[in-house]
Amino acid sequence: MLLASHFGNPHAPGIPAAAVVCELTHLGTLYHDDVMDEATIRRGTESANSRWGNTIAILTGDFLSPAPRNLLADLGPECVRFRPAPSSGCAPVRSGRRGPGEHDDPLEHYMQVVADKTGALIATSARFGSMLAGATSTWSTS
Repeated sequence: MLLASHFGNPHAPGIPAAAVVCELTHLGTLYHDDVMDEATIRRGTESANSRWGNTIAILTGDFLSPAPRNLLADLGPECVRFRPAPSSGCAPVRSGRRGPGEHDDPLEHYMQVVADKTGALIATSARFGSMLAGATSTWSTS
C-alpha cells in the first residue's frame, strides 16, 4: 500500500489509515487461518492459537475485524468498494478453508486460493495506495 502510494503523493491524507486497514485485516485473517490450519508456528514463533488456545485466537481475530471497517468508512466510498477481500466475508476467502474437490487439480486449487486470499489483499492494498495518492488510474474498477 505504501509503495503504491509513491505513484502519486505518498503524503496524501488517508494513506496511514489505509495502511492500518490493510494490516489489521491481514492480522485478523492470520489468527483465524492458524486456527483453521492448526498451525503451531507463525513467522518463526509460537502461533497465538498454540500459545493461548483456539478461543483466544478466534476472539482476537474477531476483535480485529471491525476496526478496519470503521477506518475504511472514513476513507470514502471508493475505498469501501475496494475493501480488502478477507474482511468482506466473501466467498473467495472462504474457498480457501477447504481442500480441493475430488475432481480438482490440487495445484490449480492452491493457486486459486492464493489468488483469492493473499493476492486479493495485495491488489487491494495497491489500489488503496494509488487511489488515495491521486495516481492516474489505468486499471479496471470491475
